[in-house]
Amino acid sequence: MGKSFHSISAKETIQELDSSNYGLFENEAQRRLKSIGLNKTEKLSKSFFTLIIQEFSKPFIFLIIISLAFLIYLNKNIEASIVAFLGLFYVLFNFLFEFYGNKPLSSFENLIDIYITVIRDGKEKRIPITELTVGDVVVLKKGDYIPADIRLIETDNLLVDERLITGETVPVKKKADVVLDENTKVEDRENILFKGSYVYDGCGKGIVFAVGKNTYIDKNQVLLKNLKRKSGLKKGLIFFVIVWTLISIGLIGGYIAYDYLLTGKLNPLHLAELSISTLISILAEGIFLVSTILILRGILSLIKGQIYIKDLIVSENIPKVEYLVIDKEGVLVDNRYQVKDYKGENLYLLMLSSALCNNATDVEGNSIDLSVVNWLTQKKFNWKLARNQYKKVKEFKDDKLGIEISVHNLKDRYFIFAKGSIDGIWFLSKNKDEKFLNWYEELSSKGLKVVAYGFSEMEEEPQSIKDIRLRFLGFIGLEMKIKEDVIDKILELRQSGRRIILITEDKLEEALNFAKEVGLYNNGDISLTHSKILNYEDKDLYNLLERCSVVAEVVPEDKKRIVKLLKWKGKTVLATGRYIDDVNTLNMADVSIVDKNSFEALKKVSSIITEDLSLSKIIETLKMAGELRKKVKNSLTYIISTSLLSTALIGTLYLLKGILLFKILQILWLKLFTVITLTKGIPFSKFENRYLDIPKKRFIFNFSHILDILNTSFFALGLNLALAIYVYIFISEDKIYSVLFLSLALTNIVLAFQYANNIPFFRNPVKYILNNLLINLLIFISIGALIFAFYFIPNILQIERLSQKLIIYSTIPALLTFMVVEISKWIDMINFSIKLKKRKKNLGSS
Repeated sequence: MGKSFHSISAKETIQELDSSNYGLFENEAQRRLKSIGLNKTEKLSKSFFTLIIQEFSKPFIFLIIISLAFLIYLNKNIEASIVAFLGLFYVLFNFLFEFYGNKPLSSFENLIDIYITVIRDGKEKRIPITELTVGDVVVLKKGDYIPADIRLIETDNLLVDERLITGETVPVKKKADVVLDENTKVEDRENILFKGSYVYDGCGKGIVFAVGKNTYIDKNQVLLKNLKRKSGLKKGLIFFVIVWTLISIGLIGGYIAYDYLLTGKLNPLHLAELSISTLISILAEGIFLVSTILILRGILSLIKGQIYIKDLIVSENIPKVEYLVIDKEGVLVDNRYQVKDYKGENLYLLMLSSALCNNATDVEGNSIDLSVVNWLTQKKFNWKLARNQYKKVKEFKDDKLGIEISVHNLKDRYFIFAKGSIDGIWFLSKNKDEKFLNWYEELSSKGLKVVAYGFSEMEEEPQSIKDIRLRFLGFIGLEMKIKEDVIDKILELRQSGRRIILITEDKLEEALNFAKEVGLYNNGDISLTHSKILNYEDKDLYNLLERCSVVAEVVPEDKKRIVKLLKWKGKTVLATGRYIDDVNTLNMADVSIVDKNSFEALKKVSSIITEDLSLSKIIETLKMAGELRKKVKNSLTYIISTSLLSTALIGTLYLLKGILLFKILQILWLKLFTVITLTKGIPFSKFENRYLDIPKKRFIFNFSHILDILNTSFFALGLNLALAIYVYIFISEDKIYSVLFLSLALTNIVLAFQYANNIPFFRNPVKYILNNLLINLLIFISIGALIFAFYFIPNILQIERLSQKLIIYSTIPALLTFMVVEISKWIDMINFSIKLKKRKKNLGSS
């Protein structure tokens, strides 16, 4: 719609969109959803026909078509028909794999729905934001994510954070009753809410005028470009493809030059067959698909543990996490509090203050307010009646003082009720008595979370906190239950080399007592508070954070600054969030995790959502991501090393003896029934979830990874060349082709079997086999294809049946390669155990 809704009134907007103040009727909303489409921008999953078309556009199919044309040109019709069959087999096999691998993507797209309140059929109801449509009237409250472009029709102190749209870091006040000039800049449209922003405070109503791709942010290419994140894995794979392509071109160019220098002329047909065989051999088929399916499988397996990773890219950052900036409440202690004790001069006023300076109902609200409401109910205090009698006028909040103030009116007088930290209430109080400090010490020494309360009565309505002077009433002490296994999980994280920074609003003494109790604060650690943080420059503060375990008495800006500093120094940070002020901190962190009951805005910006946020869930996620990283690396090692092995064999024998080792049909058969087929089984092996150690920064193709690939491929190459030399000298040159065909196929098979799992085979052979059932099935298919080749179509493939002696010789390179990879797994496992023991010893001494 081209209408400028900021330049017309709310009433005109409703008429223009054919809606009403009571929203749409449900049947009309469904009609519009069918007509306009769901409120979403892009789709991860692919359609049936897209997958089919995609299969015929792959490089391997292109090489099969070239091979087919070449064989038809040479009048090798039988070979050409087999190549056509192999091409059809590849398309069908690959299609089935991608189709079933693609199916979970459709469910993955909406693992965790973000909800919004709308008015339909005259009643408020919660719906997923994807079901929002043009003309819907939405009801907005603090913490809501703005899922579409909206024209406001009502506001009540509505503050909105629009930094994603305008870059403005301060929340802006929005108004419904203004009509602006049509040329008003986007950042000045105070009657419009844009998709991508969120409600920082206040409430309001609005009518949706643009959804999905028609929203401002989706039509603005600059903003979209800023939102797109690049996958480190994808960048690494693209770089590899470029390098691999250049190597392929270089090889073919080298063959042409070598042939010309050797003979003084070019043999086009001979060079064409050599080039096609080389390209088929070197093609690293499936590197993108296998990596994506592996990551998706890892994410879907976490769903069983009620852990929802919202996108594929963030899974790359999870295992690299070095710092965990976590909240005490909701992560280490249960969100459910219970009032255990209280101290006060006037119990009635203390209860009245706790009832009125409280936004919870009997079912909704933050955990502290809910526990206080439950306590009041148990004490038979009628808090609902009190709220009806004392009409709320306004609220104040001061993060620096750590207090909340609620102003109420009764019979032309104003009653002020306050709660928060002892420092904040003490600062505003007139009756500073030492007994209050003693009461606080008594409650906090019991390990309780202590909330202070104050009261005041005024003739005139206060305009700011400066106008208020309180009477100190007393305290309520709340008991927090430490979550199960917290102490063990903290130790496990510290043993992995990660540092935990506890963030809490508690007083420093209370925070330190808790940290020591759970094993988070040890000798050599330091603690910080908000007042201390303010005194440090960024460089000095970062140096302290390297030894800091506890940050107490925090305000939201402290947490944001800590995460920003750690990232500035190149650290990978995981952060948790509880308050609406945490939105920007979570956006900044490499990995962010919240509870499913958090504000909708927090759920929208976070990368992980859990049913119950805890260290156990965080560790489970870290372990899965670490295992996933290893599996992706192993898959790439297998695909590349087998391609390198066959290509190096072809090149070496051609350059040394002028032998074209594998004809087109032979290399196609080998590639398809060993490497390509077996590659599809690796992503479906069982996850062990045992890697909690912090890996190297670079995901793939770092020095050690390249070394692994070269070691595997060249060790196998050396063994196969030794076998070829032995056969050439002691048996017959004619047997080299068949022996190496079988030897290479078996080597590919054992490498797939080894790289399917990260644990050594001989550690528990039965478990290893049971955990890799699909790869075992595909190995049987590969062996069946080999038997078929040798016993039914040897003449077509230009190979011959081998004696029992030569079959045994052909297995030697495969068996030795199997043992070398097995030994390397044992070495990795032993090194990991030694490293873990050293860390345990160091932690024990601290």
